[in-house]
Amino acid sequence: MVSICPDAINKLQVTYENVISATSSESWSHVTSTCRRIIKDVADVIFPAQSKPVILESKEHRVDESAYIN
Repeated sequence: MVSICPDAINKLQVTYENVISATSSESWSHVTSTCRRIIKDVADVIFPAQSKPVILESKEHRVDESAYIN
């Protein structure tokens, strides 16, 4: 993963440090937001967003910017 998405690794290291020192719900909110951004960064590298849906097993899946988890 380091070679395909080095920014995600850097964010993950910083997030880990924040988890260790998280003491409030606001701290945890920042950690979870960063985790979402890491997931999106990796998803964009592996399978960039597309305007047309993808069909898998006869089911249509949106794969645009707003549906990065798909």
